[in-house]
Order: sequence, then structure tokens, then C-alpha cells
Amino acid sequence: MKESRRSHGALLVAGVTACLAMTLPSKSAGSLHAEGTPEMAINIQPTLEGGTGQTFRILCAVSGSYATRVVANATIRLGPNLEWIAGDSVHVASLSRQGDVSGKDRWSADIRALVDGSTEIRGTISVKPGPDRVDEREVVLPVLVTNGVVTFGQQRRVRAETVRGGQRYRYGGEFLVPIDRSEEVSNPDIQEGVKVTRRIDAVCQTCPPDSVQELQFVVFVTRDGTVHSSRLLGEGLDAKGVVPAMLHAAKETLRQWEFTPSRTRSGPVADWTIVAVRVRGEASR
Repeated sequence: MKESRRSHGALLVAGVTACLAMTLPSKSAGSLHAEGTPEMAINIQPTLEGGTGQTFRILCAVSGSYATRVVANATIRLGPNLEWIAGDSVHVASLSRQGDVSGKDRWSADIRALVDGSTEIRGTISVKPGPDRVDEREVVLPVLVTNGVVTFGQQRRVRAETVRGGQRYRYGGEFLVPIDRSEEVSNPDIQEGVKVTRRIDAVCQTCPPDSVQELQFVVFVTRDGTVHSSRLLGEGLDAKGVVPAMLHAAKETLRQWEFTPSRTRSGPVADWTIVAVRVRGEASR
């Protein structure tokens, strides 16, 4: 079976739901999202444009889809040659999927551009849904001042991460990607996905002779191409003929596989891929 990082339709539909209960980083109770999708957002949009020496206004908003109400801390940071005039640079709001009827999830700020040039406005949101979990997201709004005229680029996400039990992860779409430090990487930045360069069949020495199974795994590959961890997809141990020894043999063999890591324009990054591991009994031919 061909490995896939993004296009694996039926496999993920059947596999993700079944495997989430077997994983450490999984959906929160009552979550509407796949594990690799952030449950919070921050947005910065200009409402007024002005020239150099004049103020312009931005509208800031935070949102969340948590099952229970959580406190969100938001910070707005200005790039070079921008001056704060009015409004909150630090803001606290209460979020849940029901929204915030108090209106504290939205606020405005007035800013002045001092000279011509390129700069930016950054927004960060931090949420602590539980004692061992912190969710973070960061966006950038490009600002360009040319001949005294202020214009704005499209806001883009530069970071979406979560820390759970002391391990930092990047929100990677379908899955949470283990990372060793915070990084400005989002899914659109990834230009090349993980590729398998060496594969090995697994041998289950305690499995029935001539038995053969093909097990699907999501594999988390570090920036240097080594296997950080893996876990079973699909129906797991309830699949016909699959026994714990097969799963153990497949996971151990996966550590001998070789990969090239995903890459952004800046270089290699940790990421995930889905592979199929062939497991055969000791006497199989």
C-alpha cells in the first residue's frame, strides 16, 4: 500500500476515530475537532486605513470551541515603526463553543505608523483547558507603509501548538506532531511531506505460521528523519487475526525503517505520515 501524508481519505475516516482512544494526545472530552485541529483562534483585521503620522484602527477577536468555558489570554504586539495609541495590548476573555455574550471576545485598538516601510502586528492567544495542558496560537498581520499610505496584507497563522503533560506538540491537521521546541510552522508552510526510503517487513515470532497481516500506522518523524513514535490506525486489536504480538513486532520494526523528513522553505521539520507495515508469522514464506 502506498504511504500518504495528506490524501488518505477512507483510511483516516475509518482509522482516526478508532485510534483516538488509544493515544495520549487525543480529543478533549466533548471536542468537535480532530486532535490536530486547534480549538481556539485569534484574528486581527484593520477597520480604518490611514497615512503616516495618522492613526488606524484594528479589530481583534478571539474564539474557541471548548466544551466548557475557559479563560483566554490574548496579546497584541507591534512591529518596528508602529506606535500604540489606544486600546488593550493585553486582553482576557472567556471562551467556549457557546460564544461570549458579554462581548469581551472582541476589542479594538488604535495604532500609528511612524515612517515608511514593512512591519507587522502579531496576535497571540493562550488557553489553559486543564491542569496539564496549554494551547497557543499566533497570527501575523503584515503592514506596509508606502509614500505615507498604510496598507495591509492578509493575516496568516504562524504557529498553533499545545503542551500536554510536559510534551509540546504542533497542531498538524489530523494529528498532533511532537516537537522539541516552539516553532513558526503551520501546515501551508510544508512543501514536501515525509517519505519512506527504507522499509522492512515485521516478523512475529509467536504468531501462527504463514499468517500475514498488513497494519496501518501513523508515524511521527523528527526533523532529522528518525522515528519519534508511532501508533496503530484502523480497527486495532479487534481486526480479524490481529494479536498483541503482531502489533509489538510491527512497532519495533518501524523503528528500523528510514525516512526523509518533511520540509518547509527554511528546512526540515517534524511531521507525520501514514504507512502500512506487513507482519508475517515466523514460518511464513
